[in-house]
Amino acid sequence: MASLKGYLTKLASNPHFWMVIILLAVSVVLHYPQQILGISTPSMFSFIGLSRHAIERILLLIPICYAGFIFGIRWGLVCLLTASAIMIPRVFLISEYFPDALLETIGVIIVGILINIWIVNYKKDRERQRQTISELDLAYQQIKLNDVNLEMSERKYRELFENAYDAIWEQDLEGNIKNGNHAFEILCGCSRQELIGMNVRSFMPEDSLNLAGRIKRSLFLGEAIEQPYEQRINRRDGTVVVIQMSTSLIKEDGKPTGFLHIARDVTRRDQLITVLNTLEEGIAIVGHDYKIQYMNPSLIREFSDSVGEYCYRRFHRQNNPCDACIFTKVMDVPTEQKEWTSENGNTYDIVYIPFEGVDHTPCILTTFINVTKRKQFEQELVRLNDTKSELLQEKTEQLEEISDEVKKLEEEKKRFVRFLGVVAHDLKSPLSVTQSILSGISGSFYGPVTEDQKEMIDRVIRRLDGLNLLVNDLIDIPLIETGQLDREMTELDLHEIIQNTINVYSILAAEKGLQLGLLMSSTLPKVYGSSLRLQQVLNNLLSNAIKYSEQGVILVRASQGNEHVKVEVSDNGVGIPPEDLPRLFEDFFRGKNAGAAKGTGLGLSICRRIIEAHRGRIWAESPDPETNSGSKISFIIPQYENKKN
Repeated sequence: MASLKGYLTKLASNPHFWMVIILLAVSVVLHYPQQILGISTPSMFSFIGLSRHAIERILLLIPICYAGFIFGIRWGLVCLLTASAIMIPRVFLISEYFPDALLETIGVIIVGILINIWIVNYKKDRERQRQTISELDLAYQQIKLNDVNLEMSERKYRELFENAYDAIWEQDLEGNIKNGNHAFEILCGCSRQELIGMNVRSFMPEDSLNLAGRIKRSLFLGEAIEQPYEQRINRRDGTVVVIQMSTSLIKEDGKPTGFLHIARDVTRRDQLITVLNTLEEGIAIVGHDYKIQYMNPSLIREFSDSVGEYCYRRFHRQNNPCDACIFTKVMDVPTEQKEWTSENGNTYDIVYIPFEGVDHTPCILTTFINVTKRKQFEQELVRLNDTKSELLQEKTEQLEEISDEVKKLEEEKKRFVRFLGVVAHDLKSPLSVTQSILSGISGSFYGPVTEDQKEMIDRVIRRLDGLNLLVNDLIDIPLIETGQLDREMTELDLHEIIQNTINVYSILAAEKGLQLGLLMSSTLPKVYGSSLRLQQVLNNLLSNAIKYSEQGVILVRASQGNEHVKVEVSDNGVGIPPEDLPRLFEDFFRGKNAGAAKGTGLGLSICRRIIEAHRGRIWAESPDPETNSGSKISFIIPQYENKKN
């Protein structure tokens, strides 16, 4: 009842409902004018010559259609029944034309039904159209959203592709490069414009091409291949790079169209492993997942080959990482050291050195130093200390010998720990001793030698000279990059450093028939830096200028800028090819014009590090803009007052 009451209240508040009532009321009045209004004419339309009520019956279709259109077929039929109730009494009781009136009434009812049915179908069609339009609009919005998502996905993929640490490139089935990222440009030493369209045969040696052919056939046949695999490529500068590489087949519509390669430069890793393989101490490299990635031959002889196993299970028989291997702890300190006794009873001092692997993940270099003999000596000392007093004198000499051995072992241990700080220090001392002995042999200090023997020894000494230069350079690099240069810096008179260098190299230049000139203001401001390292930079620049010049003048200029001091070294030598200028200060880079001149390829890169450590900048120009010949290398460093501010 409450719902019916509410429905009727809602209906009564609808103006369309009252419009239908008014139309029906007007129709009643028009249908029965004599009975309601008391007029004498049988029809309200008698003035146009009509005495029947045909028009009045037709006008009843108006409320029927109105109700059906506004309220639906249910109320349209209700209104039709009401209209029928209005018409039927006149047909049977009043009309003088009964057959015609009945026929007209039936016609109005049929038309009213048909109109309501048409209204229902019309509304359904309109609703279907509205739904269709709504669905089309929703589909359009979805397409727009998909386009935006696709664009964002493509942009994100492009960013990942370009910023990937690994080199990624795509080639067709013939080996022509179609695309590559920035890391691929660095790996090959070529720009992307040069690489696109280049065939991989142009930078792969013959053995690498043979391996690539086997990989290609296996991928075509769907055979399993071990990945990643090692390959070698020739960089543009002629250096050979060892890479770890993974290859996948690209298909379009189920047909192979090319190959996708992902590669990582592991050349330095192999160089490090070569050095580690020569050490007598056991060395292991543990990855961030605590799995053993590498064991050198010395460690394999003691513990067997355990690469791939978890370090804490293999060495310590534990189910969880030991305290020393917790990466969050080890990575916070330069080294971690502990003592450990293995299952075979040997005692080791283990040194943990954290470093970053080639894939930029944290790794630990673990060194096993066998101190079993020292521990046995220590235990013997404890036992001797507990021996009865009558045996004390008997063991005194032995205790002194043991004490000396312990001290020697301690000194050896300390030297070894310091040695591990930089791998290069491992080579410097034996190289120097070897060179000294060979020089003594060559100079006949240890007995006569033949000319052939002397020539062979001299060749070895020259090779050792180059290796010594390389070791010294390798030692300088970590010292500079770790900020240890700051401890050498103080207020300096650059005028004095330059003049001393000129005095030394004037003799060398004159021996080669070169002139060494100097243009320098007598009032150069003081700088803040390391005298030794700035001397090293000037030595390197003047040495190179003399080395690569056959005639002409080598000119050194020093001038004062607004906030810095500028030093330039120019020559009339062979110059530097334009393509070598961007890479001139890179590690181990030697230009095309280097020829047979000796060098490690590290001199200028160390100069760059030294100048940058002084908060300065160094660059090269070739040819010299002023003489249009040779080359000019310049560097600037801040003035001392500017440094203080």
